[in-house]
Amino acid sequence: MPDGAPYALAGLFSEWRPRKGSPHPPLDTFSIVTTEANELMDPIHDRMPVILHDYDRWLKDYDESRPPIDLLRPYEATACE
Repeated sequence: MPDGAPYALAGLFSEWRPRKGSPHPPLDTFSIVTTEANELMDPIHDRMPVILHDYDRWLKDYDESRPPIDLLRPYEATACE
C-alpha cells in the first residue's frame, strides 16, 4: 500500500501427507490466489494476487449461502495511488 499499511493476499494452505509407512515427512504447501489485473498492473501482467479487503471473512468459516467468491476481484487501482 502506498501509505505502508499492511495488507493480506488470498491464499490456500494445505498439508500433504504421504502414504502410511512412507519415509517422507508431511509437506506444507501454499498457493497465492490470483485474479485479473487492475489498470495499474495490466501493463506488467494480465494477472495479479487477490488483495483482500476483508481478511476476517476469508479466514473464518463462511456461511455457505454467501461464499467469499466476491472477494476474488482485482484491488482498485485508485486505492494504490
